[in-house]
Amino acid sequence: MGMKNIFHIINCVFLAAAFALCSCDNDRINDKLDDIEERIASIEEAVSKINDNIITANKLYRKNILITSYKLTSYGYDLTLSSGETLSITFGDQIEGVAPIISIDEYGKWVISIDGGENFIEIEGVEDPGAKDGYTPMINVDQYGFWTISKDGGSTWERILNEAGDPISAKDGKAMNGSYKFFQKVTYNEDTYCLDIILVGGHTLSIPVYREPSISMEYYYDYAYAYAGREESFPIKMTNVDEAAWIEIPDGWAARLEENKLCVTAPEGASAGDYMLKLLAHTKGGAAKVFPFTFRYEPDLIFKDDFNGNDIDHRYWERYKGGTVRSDWDRYTEGDTDHTFVENGYLRMTADVYEDTYRCGAVRQWAQTSFTPPFRIDCAAQFTQMATGVWYAIWACPVEGYNWGGN
Repeated sequence: MGMKNIFHIINCVFLAAAFALCSCDNDRINDKLDDIEERIASIEEAVSKINDNIITANKLYRKNILITSYKLTSYGYDLTLSSGETLSITFGDQIEGVAPIISIDEYGKWVISIDGGENFIEIEGVEDPGAKDGYTPMINVDQYGFWTISKDGGSTWERILNEAGDPISAKDGKAMNGSYKFFQKVTYNEDTYCLDIILVGGHTLSIPVYREPSISMEYYYDYAYAYAGREESFPIKMTNVDEAAWIEIPDGWAARLEENKLCVTAPEGASAGDYMLKLLAHTKGGAAKVFPFTFRYEPDLIFKDDFNGNDIDHRYWERYKGGTVRSDWDRYTEGDTDHTFVENGYLRMTADVYEDTYRCGAVRQWAQTSFTPPFRIDCAAQFTQMATGVWYAIWACPVEGYNWGGN
């Protein structure tokens, strides 16, 4: 008989007795019904969490299990295994009331405690933990509100008895001390990259946590530009990368990986097109991943910026802040991101009235982007609004000898 049918019978009996007593107050009856349903819900939730913990321990005990990700939650941990399964660990203090504790002892046997984890006895008639065949012990509550255990996958159930041979009540926890606790301690070991789980029954599980190598590179999008004979550097951030090596570099290209940057140089005289370089990164645990990087090359191109991403490329540009030259416009530039920003593949610069003065956007390139003539500059720009006193300007000027519009 299932839990819901059991508690339905309890409710019916209670109601029959209530109607036999005409002097009973309806509000008191409703209050008692609410109280019973709350206790039913609490017991059902506890049974579900306890059985989840038992299943988790059984699966983690198997060999060749790898945790691909884990997340600390308000109730314990959510685990994702290499098999694709998801498991939950619920800490004992998150389960209301008291209950029998089923665990694994130091000898790898299923054990049960009815005194809050002080003492454990072996559960006879069940497969060893980690067995792919056979059954995992499960617990439930019978129609009379006593804890039961099944050793055959739920086909049959028997009551859990205390030392005196009496059944243990799930309602008030009689014959039990302490509170439910299944996992004694769960910690991530940064030295071994394992999730160390100590069961209250005495067994310790160390489950490897998969560490996928990752490389993120700034200012690199679907492709990036590489230039003939000039090294292009991209800031990078590597996570879980213990070693890395280039496994594919086009003929004539040069590439190297440093701790915080990736550097690429295209050969002079190569054909225009897209070129792919591949980097193999792996962890100490053996996890490996190939990172492909595609670069666009045009023989005569010395610099290009399509303004991808969410900000200016700080390798080449800076938001100009005024106050260094003698021009009128210079004092209106504050280097504010509200007036100079990148959006949908465009560099946008705005101007507006600010109190009794003005604010406008401006950028300039760093000195290291200086090029030796002869060269040609192509710039596509759109001026969206004209007004009295508004002055649009795009300058290409030498590093020395020009005062940025001050003369």
